[in-house]
Amino acid sequence: MTSPEILVAIAGHGLNPSLRRFIESPLDSGAWRTLVAKLETGKLTALALAAATGGALPVTEEQGDELRHRSARAMKRREAAAQCLGEIGTVLNREAIDSCVLHGAATSALDYPEADLRLYESADVLVAPAHHDDAVALLQEKGVLRVPAHERRSRRRGDVRFVAANGVNVGVHFSITPRRFGGAIQTGDLLASRIWFSPRGVRLGALGAEERLLSACIHARFGASTSDLLAQRDVVQLVLRDDLALRRVERLASSWRVEAVLADAVRRAWGTFAVPDVVPISAWSRAYRPHRRDRWRLASHPLPMAPHGAGLLADLGGSAAASGAGS
Repeated sequence: MTSPEILVAIAGHGLNPSLRRFIESPLDSGAWRTLVAKLETGKLTALALAAATGGALPVTEEQGDELRHRSARAMKRREAAAQCLGEIGTVLNREAIDSCVLHGAATSALDYPEADLRLYESADVLVAPAHHDDAVALLQEKGVLRVPAHERRSRRRGDVRFVAANGVNVGVHFSITPRRFGGAIQTGDLLASRIWFSPRGVRLGALGAEERLLSACIHARFGASTSDLLAQRDVVQLVLRDDLALRRVERLASSWRVEAVLADAVRRAWGTFAVPDVVPISAWSRAYRPHRRDRWRLASHPLPMAPHGAGLLADLGGSAAASGAGS
């Protein structure tokens, strides 16, 4: 069993169900060193610890101790990111600047059966384009964000990356899509339909479940690498929600012109984890055939390079699903 296959089994641990199997006996020291490094890079140590504790992932006593140590270290990074988000939310709330938490923190709190399984170590917030510069200036003035020598503005996405006072990487976004893709998504509409959650006692906004699913698909397709298993796990986790309103997903995907992105991301995630559940969205994604315009738009935004396990999807049969959206 290869390292990528073990990573996929760990990333899919607890799904209902994933058919990716685990190893039958503990890895030797060399293979273990490679695996735990990739677990930490992929923010999968909490899932690995849960799999080991539950008996699905066989480990030696020493390996179990290392997993607990690395997981505790990852939880400290997660706590720092949560603290940063609380500070950002407090500052923006006081100045009546609407904002919304994206990705890890919101998905962890709202979509995973156990929030601690979904690690994150950055803080990502969405604000209206008209308020973006004011929000950044205010967060810098209050000392939440460091003032950089040069701002690092992404050319592909509507955001600026910062480092918070506590060292956390922060993204202040004014769009959830790359430029020249999905221009029909209005940030104001996203902020107007927020739901609320309160980690650390701070009231924070999040996208609604259907909007979170589409945002997760956009992130998995454009904002994450091809081997970002956690981004794909998020997609499956959201699709399998009992309360997801399919008609609303369809309406939003159509009005935002991201049906091809939704189908592509769901097909890839289902293929990666070999999820046997056939739910309406997964069935629709298999049958969907993108229009020529959408094939061109997807082709103009190639999948990001994989920092680890570059052959992961090809090894697991997921590449066919990924290429299907562009065929």
